[in-house]
Amino acid sequence: MCSARDNMTSSTTPVRDEMRETLVSSGERFELGFFTPYGRNDGKKYLGIWYYGYSPQTVVWVANRENPLDNSRGVFSLGQDGNLQVMDGNRTSYWSARIESTSSSSSFTRRLKLMDSGNLVLIQEAANGSAILWQSFDYPTDTFLPGMKINKNFMLTSWKSPSDPASGDFKFQLDERENQYIIMKNGSIPHWKSGVSGSFVRSDERLWLVSNLLMNSSRKPSRPLGNTTTTEESPYNRINSIAMNYTNTRLVMNFNGQIQFFLWRKANWTSNWREPSDRCSVFDACGTFGSCNSQNRIPCKCLPGFQPKSPDNWKLGNFSEGCERMSPLCSQNFLELKSMKAGKPDAEPGYSDENDCMNKCLSKCNCQAYSYHKAEKGDNNFTCWTWFKDLNNIQEQYDRGRDLKVRVPLSAIASVKRKCEICGTTIIPYPLSTGPNCGDKMYFRFHCDDSISQLMFEAPDGAYYRVTGIDEELQKFSIDVGNADCTAIESMGNYMQQHNQSWPFHVIGRCDANRSNIILGSSFEGTRFAEVEIGWAKPSEPLCNSLDECNDWQHSTCSSATNGMKRCLCSKSFWWDPKTVSCIPASTKKGRSLYLVLLGVIAASVIILCASFFLYYLRRSTKFTGRENRENNQGNAAFHLNDTERRSRDLIYADHYTVDDKKGIDGKLTGGQEIAIKRLSYGSGQGLEEFKNEITLIVKLQHRNLVRLLGYCAEGCEKMLLYEYMPNKSLDVFIFG
Repeated sequence: MCSARDNMTSSTTPVRDEMRETLVSSGERFELGFFTPYGRNDGKKYLGIWYYGYSPQTVVWVANRENPLDNSRGVFSLGQDGNLQVMDGNRTSYWSARIESTSSSSSFTRRLKLMDSGNLVLIQEAANGSAILWQSFDYPTDTFLPGMKINKNFMLTSWKSPSDPASGDFKFQLDERENQYIIMKNGSIPHWKSGVSGSFVRSDERLWLVSNLLMNSSRKPSRPLGNTTTTEESPYNRINSIAMNYTNTRLVMNFNGQIQFFLWRKANWTSNWREPSDRCSVFDACGTFGSCNSQNRIPCKCLPGFQPKSPDNWKLGNFSEGCERMSPLCSQNFLELKSMKAGKPDAEPGYSDENDCMNKCLSKCNCQAYSYHKAEKGDNNFTCWTWFKDLNNIQEQYDRGRDLKVRVPLSAIASVKRKCEICGTTIIPYPLSTGPNCGDKMYFRFHCDDSISQLMFEAPDGAYYRVTGIDEELQKFSIDVGNADCTAIESMGNYMQQHNQSWPFHVIGRCDANRSNIILGSSFEGTRFAEVEIGWAKPSEPLCNSLDECNDWQHSTCSSATNGMKRCLCSKSFWWDPKTVSCIPASTKKGRSLYLVLLGVIAASVIILCASFFLYYLRRSTKFTGRENRENNQGNAAFHLNDTERRSRDLIYADHYTVDDKKGIDGKLTGGQEIAIKRLSYGSGQGLEEFKNEITLIVKLQHRNLVRLLGYCAEGCEKMLLYEYMPNKSLDVFIFG
């Protein structure tokens, strides 16, 4: 390593990689040279600037990010024409600053200098002053350093990966039209927006520092090109001195899509601020009218009164298309939501009264929502926001969020009588209950915390768990168990049975299995969610005490059920449908039954047809089997088809069971499992081949609607098959009577 220097001219030695030459700023803060990114093994070399002496190496600028060298023969020089170039040993150019070339002149000198701010500056020095011709701060890569200037051309472009400095998918820039900072993905897709003019959303100390770092940089004067009289007043010294006010800080556009603020403390880089900070901070994460909650495993859901525009994509986790209204917009009702955040309002009328704010929205049929907020202190500290375009960037349970009133007709959110009131953005379907006057009291295990608009589920032991989602169609809901004991949650039903209490809920899957549920997003990898899914039993007819209480349920009357409790029982020509929670005509039930029968017939026909083809093929394939093989097979003892049924094999060997054991196979195995035995008659005319074919066929055709073969016996003249016992007989009994 040659002695350190901080500048270079056309007449001095260039920076050569094979000699391990570098430039080091005068205060030993930054270093320029050739490097290979950490974790890269292909030997590619880049010219870059990094913090001097920091471990691990922290690169802040790369010259030839799109065109690396293949070996260690790279040269960085200031040519005789005054241009900056990165070349290899054959003088092939890999990068150039593209500075306008000039003829050699003794009246001025061009000098390249690495500043303590991390800025690489090309200065033209003359007798009457000096000027900056080019500087790396005007061409940043992924890192913003104190002293950089932000204007309409400013842009940070992420690396492609941690080991590849090539341009990645994300760009951080200033949106002058909206006066905010934005991150664009793939050139055209908004990934994040600061959302507040000239600043960031939150006001803690770290973000104040980030905001001031950017704003102070953007307010500096344009690059001076005029004459100077002393070295202390030179333009690069002025920029350098301003930058030192924010030493050891940097802002990085990360390859994963996050803009991160780093501060060097105690010999380490710490990052306490990043945006988007979670899945809901991504721009329009849930689409229009979709509400986002980053604490939930499935973060998005449609606001009450809305439905997914593309249900199939929504189920697959693609929420970008958002939600649409289930009914026309122009109504006189509002859905009240607390602690909410939404995109920028379209208007801010200066109304000091909330009624005026509401009436302003009602006066326009295209008004989607409004929000009124009055501070606790100050007579004139109030705001009225109105939205006329589709709502986007909606977040619930947001810190410092405000009340949001969304225009939704009551008919769109109250389709079922006795349905409990909405809790926040969560619709509570019947029969789930949050109180004695709604839902079914058997399902009264839910409570709405109005202070945070959060639905809670009460376990038998009195513990409360946050409900993260409800699927009415599949009749299940999810709860956030946090660090709770999974065993206790899974045994909720047993606890209630021991205390002779009805319990209509059951845990779906194991609790600890859900703890490994990790969201693998590019920006938020490793986010864990301890959620448990719980199903509920189909509801019976609604409970009642008088005839009037059944008025909400057409074609029903308050009568005593079989268990003695009074319920709104359906009339004679109607039957209770727990799916639609209503009494429907009996003819509908018959139609459904016929449909199910026909479906069963079709399924059975398909299975039989497939079995016939398979059996035909099997017979053809065994047609020429030798008699010797048949005799050997006849001499073999029975073998089991399933390891779990080993006992059945041992039990049916003719030479191994006693008289008592023979009684044991008259309908039950030793473990208590009921079985059906099929014995081949001596006069049936069927031989060993047909017997073997039936076994092979049943083994190959495994289906939930087919009976399961447990074992068989083929010894001597005895041939028996052991099947699962079907207490309800076969399907043909229901089809043909």
